[in-house]
Amino acid sequence: NDRSVAHISARVNGRIEKVNAFVGDRVRRQDLLIEIYSQEFLSMQSEYIQAEERLKRTAQGTPDYGTAQAIYKSVRSKLLVVGSTIEEIDRLEDEHTLQTYLRVRAPFSGTILNANARSGEFTQVGTELYTVADLTTLWVIADIYEKDLQFVHRGMGATVTVSAYSGMEFGGKLTTLYDVVDEKTRTVKARIEVENTNGLLKPEMFATVDILSVSDKARLIISSNGLLGETDNHYVFVAKNDTTFEKRPVRLGAATKDYAEVISGLKDGERVVVQGGFFLKSELGKSAFGEE
Repeated sequence: NDRSVAHISARVNGRIEKVNAFVGDRVRRQDLLIEIYSQEFLSMQSEYIQAEERLKRTAQGTPDYGTAQAIYKSVRSKLLVVGSTIEEIDRLEDEHTLQTYLRVRAPFSGTILNANARSGEFTQVGTELYTVADLTTLWVIADIYEKDLQFVHRGMGATVTVSAYSGMEFGGKLTTLYDVVDEKTRTVKARIEVENTNGLLKPEMFATVDILSVSDKARLIISSNGLLGETDNHYVFVAKNDTTFEKRPVRLGAATKDYAEVISGLKDGERVVVQGGFFLKSELGKSAFGEE
């Protein structure tokens, strides 16, 4: 879930002194990941103490008070931006004791997916140190066939299965339907959000998705076993009586591996051959060959 992924980068230049988290570790919000020794960070703290003392010495209402207050707020904001917590800044203001190391903490509970921090290494502003992800919800990216788009919309329920857990189903919801059709596969990407509080699902697994489509009108459905022909050129054999069968072209709508919707070519109540269709096809071929 891209909304639950954080790339943690260095906000000051310095040397990594201690590393507490590694790839695969599960962390909680505000857990300490690494400690960085930084002259820049020490200078910020000293500057903050000076700004705080100047503000205390300046009487309210004087011309210098507004300037002193602006400097104080600016330096406090710098400390917050580089990663100091409000509690740490308040302690610095009360005790005037510099914090030796800048502590980098987890922004939320999750799993360490990537770690580039090594004890003793120097780091610069912008260097990526960690990637943390909350894996309690995952995104399953599914391919929807172009012809099935009319039956799919946001908010539909879905079930997800993976080969690792035979017989298990994971419930999800279709949250996003992408706007671009893949010109090669003629499919559209759909994003299904799945709960993963038990941690069984893993990123990059292959999955099968069943989207639970609901129709507001009756549809004519036949078994896929009765379909013959090729893509976009299907036909079935309709039983006129116990010994006579008619080849009938049909136009299909939605289809699964087991059933197909018939838009035209059949009427409700007609009997369709679902076993022995290939035998009838071969007999029909023999008849046509004999006529020729």
